[in-house]
Amino acid sequence: MMADIGWSLSGIDTVRWRIQGGSLWRPPVTVRRDVLTLPGRHGVTVTGRPPVFDEPTVTLELLCEGNQADLEALANELLGILAHPALTLGRYSGGLVTSAPAQFVSLSPGEFVPDVGAFFTVSLAVPGVFMRGASADSAPVVVTDGATVTVATLAGSTGPVPDAVLRIRGAATSVHVVDVVTGTGLSWAGPALAATDYLFLHAATLTARRSTSATAWPPAAATSPASSTTPAPARSRRGQPWRAPTPPTAA
Repeated sequence: MMADIGWSLSGIDTVRWRIQGGSLWRPPVTVRRDVLTLPGRHGVTVTGRPPVFDEPTVTLELLCEGNQADLEALANELLGILAHPALTLGRYSGGLVTSAPAQFVSLSPGEFVPDVGAFFTVSLAVPGVFMRGASADSAPVVVTDGATVTVATLAGSTGPVPDAVLRIRGAATSVHVVDVVTGTGLSWAGPALAATDYLFLHAATLTARRSTSATAWPPAAATSPASSTTPAPARSRRGQPWRAPTPPTAA
């Protein structure tokens, strides 16, 4: 493959096994549409719900080269990496670096020449669907009372960010955050925040936490419920929203 595009297995570049041009250059994308088939009606009826992404399978073509001892060592090393329960699949292309937890599906031997080389086809599943990029924080946004603003980094994502953490600085009495694609979101209404207070909303756990520290991102014991809404109100008040450990890109 070209020098500016390739794959890695748990951080190890697949150039070690001479990745071949027959490998996929990006994960395939298939979705399950939410439609209804009704008797006596042509076609299908669209429900309006967004499609659900299926788990992609990535196929890599690799070549081990060397004498027979080298071939055995490279093949065994590859199998050991693939079989590890914490396997990650990485991808770099045009300056974009992403990764995702992966599961080993198969390792199939191909053409083989003793003491020269052996081809292998590797098949990997990506259960979480989306390859995710490096950590990113959005720039703080000043929100006037009752105004609606866009959280730039979240809006630029090409996949869901289920583990986003939103930070809101007081003074505020309520917060509403909406995903304009799905209509779902988060809301909070608790004791009023003072101008020196910070509120952290954790999307993954649906919890909220108050703090006087602007950097108290990790979850703590002192939490209260945050509400999940479907659809959510399209309004936020006085916020500096979000932090996600690894924003995703499209599969």
